[in-house]
Amino acid sequence: MSRRTVGLLLVIAVVVVSCGGTSRTPLLADGRILYTSNGCAACHGSAGEGGAGGPLADVVRTFPQCSEHVEWVELGSAGWVETKGDTYGSAGKPITGEMPSFSPRMTEKEIRTVAAYERVEFGRLEEETVRADCGV
Repeated sequence: MSRRTVGLLLVIAVVVVSCGGTSRTPLLADGRILYTSNGCAACHGSAGEGGAGGPLADVVRTFPQCSEHVEWVELGSAGWVETKGDTYGSAGKPITGEMPSFSPRMTEKEIRTVAAYERVEFGRLEEETVRADCGV
């Protein structure tokens, strides 16, 4: 292998790893693509570290059940306030930000896939447990 080829492969590997390329399965790879392409990373960060939106390391404590997590993503903060009230999650956090509703632009299966990705990648749950809980 030439030095140029080795260098190119090294650059590609660094880019993949720095973009969160640790997804091991098709579910997680699909979830990562949906997370990035639908703007989740723009607010929550490519590594779930937060920014305009909250960090996702505590997503499992906030939403112990995947169904609650999915509902939050489907409704967004305005829809949640309309149907559920002005707090969310298991600790009853006050809604202070503007989480958009993703149901108009993503299917329920896509939302479940993103939620599963977030719960495994950022919440550090086991994928098989998450698959069963999220129905994916």
